[in-house]
Amino acid sequence: MGVGALIGAWILASVGHDGRMLLLAALGCWPATGSLPPPEKVVEAPPPVRVEAWGAWGEAGWDPLSFELTDDGAYETARPIVRDVDGIEWMYDRAVGREGFFHWFVPSEALAPGDYELESIVGVYQAVEGPFTVLPYGVDPAFDPANVLGRVYQPDADSFAITAPNGFGGIALTYLADTALQIVSVDEAGAHFRIAATTDGEAWCDVLRATGTLSPTGLFTWSLDALEVPTDPLPTHVQDLRLRLGFLGDGSAAGGVEGNAVVDLAVLAALGDDPCVLLPSFGAYCWDCMGDNSYSCMDATFYAGTLAPTSLVLPDDLPSCGVDLEETSDAITCDFGGSLCAFAFVPSVFLVGAAFRRRGGRRRSPDDGGARGL
Repeated sequence: MGVGALIGAWILASVGHDGRMLLLAALGCWPATGSLPPPEKVVEAPPPVRVEAWGAWGEAGWDPLSFELTDDGAYETARPIVRDVDGIEWMYDRAVGREGFFHWFVPSEALAPGDYELESIVGVYQAVEGPFTVLPYGVDPAFDPANVLGRVYQPDADSFAITAPNGFGGIALTYLADTALQIVSVDEAGAHFRIAATTDGEAWCDVLRATGTLSPTGLFTWSLDALEVPTDPLPTHVQDLRLRLGFLGDGSAAGGVEGNAVVDLAVLAALGDDPCVLLPSFGAYCWDCMGDNSYSCMDATFYAGTLAPTSLVLPDDLPSCGVDLEETSDAITCDFGGSLCAFAFVPSVFLVGAAFRRRGGRRRSPDDGGARGL
């Protein structure tokens, strides 16, 4: 180190802090500003996730719950906390479709009849609570088959929460007011039933005749892996048909009506009316269920419908406008033929699973204790 440098260091050490600053300023050697800590950035916390509405979709033990959240991303982790009057929690599973998460949750196992409370929603820091009741649909030990045999039940269209494809429900639901379910007889083979419909408000026809299962407590189920209907100009293929509902013990109502199906809509496309063109605008898409590289199949699911007995009397020998599985194990009829059969069968089969969603009923806000249904 040179003599000049030593003298400079001795001067800086001798004049103190304030003196050093003045001296450095005079010499043009002010410390670099980069050595000072940067100012702290203010990070705004995201708004908390809130519930805009929630609802119990029905009064059967397997009916879903749903809620509308202010953050779509929260649905992947949200779940309801539901407890019975004894404080026991009943678990719910997130419903998932081909396009991803839905905004509703189904019980992991059917809830027993009784009163329940939505206590909170995981991931939502907002007081969300409210009661709902489960009725003994399909689980009433006092159920008597004689209370339902031969009675004609018709749906309450406002009770259906049709969930796939989302938002496309008005088309099919127009048929529900003119649709009927009847348990014709019960024997060792099962519960013989029919679904009838009318497209003009006057002439009724049998959309489906088949055999399901009716339990001693009033639970009715029916399923079929695959079905081909001889419609014109192409056959209509339906897969994974499922139907479930439960009767009250006295037969005064049926609840928890739910079903699903996969329907090949190629016949409608051939007739110049292709629903698959419209589905993307509702967040759903047709897919290849036949393995023929034709994306013409639609997933269809509905929940929470209710049926009530009516005074309607249907003749035993109605003409068929759909499928008759009662004649033989592989009997399929379509007596009306042509395009009428296609248009009569395809929408009417929605009652057994191929349906669209319509939001119905009064929505429930987090602060409202008495509404049902989203």
